[in-house]
Amino acid sequence: MATFNTWLNTFVEEKDFDLDHAFEIDAGELHIIPLGAVIETMRAWPTNIQAKAKAKLIAIDFANADAVPFFKGIAGIMATNKYTNLKP
Repeated sequence: MATFNTWLNTFVEEKDFDLDHAFEIDAGELHIIPLGAVIETMRAWPTNIQAKAKAKLIAIDFANADAVPFFKGIAGIMATNKYTNLKP
């Protein structure tokens, strides 16, 4: 079975996401967070959180929906340092 990081790399490559795409997050001050930074953050998550993210991305993909808002949501969490929202 592929690791989360391998799976995430494949997902990003297959969807041809631009890792330099920047999310602008206004959290009291403007934060500009590239998709690549979001991906790197996800790679560092505990495995139980990675499994939840993978399941969500698979569901998004299955519905032929855009995964960018999901990544933007993570960027928003990063900008506000509300990592407590990422409960197991």
